[in-house]
Amino acid sequence: MASLGIVLPYVLWLRGKKRLNAFRVCIAGVLAGDVVLGVFMFQAVYWPNVIFSTAIQVAIKSAIGGATIGFFAALLLCFGSGISFNNK
Repeated sequence: MASLGIVLPYVLWLRGKKRLNAFRVCIAGVLAGDVVLGVFMFQAVYWPNVIFSTAIQVAIKSAIGGATIGFFAALLLCFGSGISFNNK
């Protein structure tokens, strides 16, 4: 869902500006995965009466995993759609 809501509009904007390349798409995937999974895990852990600092630690740890997932998802998107690392 993060790819559809955040990365796809960014990719379409880059394509319109003729600045689309795989590096920019992968950076967007990392940021989207990082933010979305971090916020999701914070919400999931904090609300059932957990200490705030513990919820922050869990969110940071899961954000690292989210960044990794976002990177590989964006990389697969680039390979699947033929987006190269060169500017178009």
